[in-house]
Amino acid sequence: MLTLANRITILRILMSPLVAVLLLYKQTGAALILFLLAGITDGLDGYIARRHGQRSALGVVLDPIADKLLLASAVIVLTVLKELPRWFTVIVVSRDFILLGGGLLMWMFIGKMSLPPRCSGRRPRSSRSSRSSWPCWTISFRCSPRRSRPRRWSPCSSRPPPAWIMSTAGPGSSAISKRTPMTFRSLAIQAVEPDSPAARAGVSAGGILVSLNGRPVEDPLALRFAETAAQVDLVWRGPDGTERRARIRKAEDLPLGLEVAPLTMQACNNRCRFCFAFQNPRGMRRALYFKDDDYRFSFLHGNFATLTNLTPAGMDRIIRERLSPLYVSVHATDRALRNRLLGNPAAPEILEQIARLARGRIRMHTQVVVCPGENDGEALARTLEDLAGFHPWVETVALVPVGLTRYRERLPVLRSADAFQARSLLKWLEPRRRRFLRDLGTRFAFPSDEYYLLAGRPFPSGGRYEGYPQLGNGVGGSRRFLDEFRRLARRLPAWVTPDCRVTVVTGALGGVLLRGAADRLNAIAGLRVDLLPVANAFFGGSVSCAGLLTGQDIVRALERRRRALGEAILIPSVSLKEDEDLFLDDMPLARLGERFGRPALRVDATASGLLEAIPRD
Repeated sequence: MLTLANRITILRILMSPLVAVLLLYKQTGAALILFLLAGITDGLDGYIARRHGQRSALGVVLDPIADKLLLASAVIVLTVLKELPRWFTVIVVSRDFILLGGGLLMWMFIGKMSLPPRCSGRRPRSSRSSRSSWPCWTISFRCSPRRSRPRRWSPCSSRPPPAWIMSTAGPGSSAISKRTPMTFRSLAIQAVEPDSPAARAGVSAGGILVSLNGRPVEDPLALRFAETAAQVDLVWRGPDGTERRARIRKAEDLPLGLEVAPLTMQACNNRCRFCFAFQNPRGMRRALYFKDDDYRFSFLHGNFATLTNLTPAGMDRIIRERLSPLYVSVHATDRALRNRLLGNPAAPEILEQIARLARGRIRMHTQVVVCPGENDGEALARTLEDLAGFHPWVETVALVPVGLTRYRERLPVLRSADAFQARSLLKWLEPRRRRFLRDLGTRFAFPSDEYYLLAGRPFPSGGRYEGYPQLGNGVGGSRRFLDEFRRLARRLPAWVTPDCRVTVVTGALGGVLLRGAADRLNAIAGLRVDLLPVANAFFGGSVSCAGLLTGQDIVRALERRRRALGEAILIPSVSLKEDEDLFLDDMPLARLGERFGRPALRVDATASGLLEAIPRD
């Protein structure tokens, strides 16, 4: 979807050939006026993008193209008309190539660097983890987001956190508002990179980081934010306890070279009715019972946070350090209803928090876990209208169906979505999405892929996902998979030698999505791909995604096909721990292969990952 800023930039691109034509026909006055108007649009599109939150990847590409095209066309035509010397044109046109070459040399010898413009008022920001495509061929169980890479871990997604995450507050903590603010320990300096700015300043491992630029260093995120400056005032205590200071001048965004203890995750203070941490059986890994709610991980990795434990100091920090975008679990904007869903009567007013973030120009992506009979219908309509009132700072709302397991003893009774409810929600939502598109320039509300699969409806086209802003929340991943597979399928061979047969494991919903891909692969002579959708007997309930499959359920399904498994068993990567080949029930992937006497392979859960795992010689 083209924003207003994008349209203005495109208008400037269209002005460039007009300027050149006017100059060729000696209409210098008109050419000058048009050139000045184009220059005004250069500042205008940037202002609109920043002022109204319309910055986009397309704008990042189009804006410099428009600038260079306007300048180069005018200079080249004036040179042809002998109004400018050739050497001047060579300098102007070659300037960008010189800058590019110099930048590459600096990158080779110095490393990562950033040269942000200063006149626009933007300030350098700490490096952020890239958010790549969500594994598309597993349909996510959703009561909080599944992860992109780096993974968006949340207890409600039922997957364990990375091994380096430990809680700073116990599961029973109640860090609410002003009463119990988040506290931080001093950061221990675990290592110092050789020949780094910190090493040259005399910092050594074993010390304690006291402050950067006059501010206490709360956590590794604060360190990464502060060290982006070109000048850093560093205060630390050495291993002997002596306090030392140094003023370090370096390239902007060049890290200091300090390795500190990893960022710790704050525990959640809610008891959500649909939280997956309460729906696990006993005896599983401890990490599966941990509930997180941390705005820092929301910024870094896209974890959804309810913000119920956000303190005034935390809110100030978000705005001061421009921790944007954030991913916020709203569920309902009616305070009484939301607090009941969260199981937290003391939860703050979410609309007040969103309003404060919007005033601070923090962009937000939000989600609503839809519980039939609880926060759907009129409550959902109110939620969408309330959030739309904060657009463009609230950029999107994802609607995801509640996921329920069979382990819900002593929990409130909830219903999961069925085919009829999925069709009803999609029908109810579509006219509202058209109205949002007309009024806001965006469809704003995006139902997750599960609704389309449950309803038996085709997925919208890729353009209707508007850049896939909620890909990591199970919105649009299936369309991405289908489009990627269709593109890659054009290069598939007509036959393979020698003959090959493989079994592809997936969840129940994933089987629906993968059926067409399996049929296309089976059209290749010599290749046989057997799709194995596995029912989740371990969790039961409405759990039907590959990301929550256990080893024992997969073994049970494979046993029924033992004589027709082929040469290899392909397991989607989301069924395993991120850093280890273990299923949720701690069964190693290697044991699975040994049991069936053939390789059990971990496969990246994308169309390209699937195709790369299948022999095609």
